[in-house]
Amino acid sequence: FYGSFLMARSLLMCLVPVVFRDLGPVQLAMMVLILGFFHQLQQTLRPWRSASTNCLDGMLTTMMLFLLVLAGMSSDFSGQMDSLRVLGTIAITLIAVMAIVASLRVVYRYFRTTALFD
Repeated sequence: FYGSFLMARSLLMCLVPVVFRDLGPVQLAMMVLILGFFHQLQQTLRPWRSASTNCLDGMLTTMMLFLLVLAGMSSDFSGQMDSLRVLGTIAITLIAVMAIVASLRVVYRYFRTTALFD
């Protein structure tokens, strides 16, 4: 079943430069999001039979993210400040939404009544 996730990741990574043709910062952000999402999915599902293979896959994905960030740091995005502002605004908004949802979940679980069975 995990092969379908790998194919989806590859397809999405191929589509990024096609969809966001002249937007370098957006391409970088989308690649990081795609790799990060599938890294989290792989670490949650642990699809490989051995723990060492799962660990190796996680380390390889982490290194791809690291190389992507290094490439982004060496790029000149000075002409695309509007894209960077929009990406920053979206990132801060998503962080705030995730924090609110996590807080609401904690409060719900704290006040939820559970049946006690002996």
